[in-house]
Amino acid sequence: MYLDLTIPIEKETFKKLLENANDDILVQKFGHLGTHFDIMNKEFPLEYCNRRGKLMDISQVAKDEITVEDVRMERIEEGDFVILYSGVLEKYGYASKEYFDKAPQLSHKLIQSLIEKKISILGIDMAGVRKGKEHSVADQLFADHNAFIVENLSGLSNLLPYKNQSFVVHTYPLALKGASGLTSRVIAEVPEI
Repeated sequence: MYLDLTIPIEKETFKKLLENANDDILVQKFGHLGTHFDIMNKEFPLEYCNRRGKLMDISQVAKDEITVEDVRMERIEEGDFVILYSGVLEKYGYASKEYFDKAPQLSHKLIQSLIEKKISILGIDMAGVRKGKEHSVADQLFADHNAFIVENLSGLSNLLPYKNQSFVVHTYPLALKGASGLTSRVIAEVPEI
């Protein structure tokens, strides 16, 4: 069974993008639209298009910062596509003010621990793992360690029945040259229940 974890983009989203972008930043904005990878100044490896996925449910964590203790780190293996389900996107809606303001951040120690585990991809249903000026710094840190963050995953509650097992995640990022983000389709392949 396949579950689409991608935010649907409507016609109005494209209209706003075209109205508010000049030629120099159009590709950059387009690359960061909806569900997308932050690749920064790196190339997305094609072998990352199919990864072993593992869901971590952090939706019950009631604090502003997610720590190592909030994630089942013992389940994570090298090369995994780790998905953190916070419930933020489902609760507030994509790109709303609350979506940006009320989402938790990952602690610096958790970020470092995920990098040390040598994950390939970190998927989140939030706009970033850190906020403000630290957002792009965290994205670059992951990219420098051959790991990429995919932001704005949708429908992660559909993966909750699989939170104690592995599944396959297929990713299909656009080939946008010179962009720090790649809009992408993300599909989880899970067994029938």
